Amino acid sequence: MTTPTRTRDDAFTLLYSAAVALLGRTGVRGVALVDGQGRLVLHVGEAPQGLPEAAVARLRAALAAAGVLGADAAPDASAFLLDGEHRVHAAHVARGLVLMVFGNEDLWPGLAHRTVGSLLASMREAVGLLFEDADPETPSRRA
Repeated sequence: MTTPTRTRDDAFTLLYSAAVALLGRTGVRGVALVDGQGRLVLHVGEAPQGLPEAAVARLRAALAAAGVLGADAAPDASAFLLDGEHRVHAAHVARGLVLMVFGNEDLWPGLAHRTVGSLLASMREAVGLLFEDADPETPSRRA
């Protein structure tokens, strides 16, 4: 197995493990990782599959307005959104990727922020592994 393939496998394992860990937290029904255009990269749990298209469009627009989604997102950008029955906490991970945590009424803003914050470092490390070979400015972990 080549090193880049192993690195990608490790990165996806880290991302998936972090998403599953989030799914086990109080109030969390689903976890999604989306790219800067709002396209789904990874999904575990109930949402966003059950969301109507109009709700997804509203969430995407709200995240863009909050500065969490898109090329200009700040590294520590996050937002807590209410869209009808959906409670969504979103946090910028890295490289234009956004973590969206879908919850029920038990997922209030402070809890969501702590829950997501506890696993963001793992997700950022995983994204760093994915882009390590593509970015000449990123120091190699294999050196």
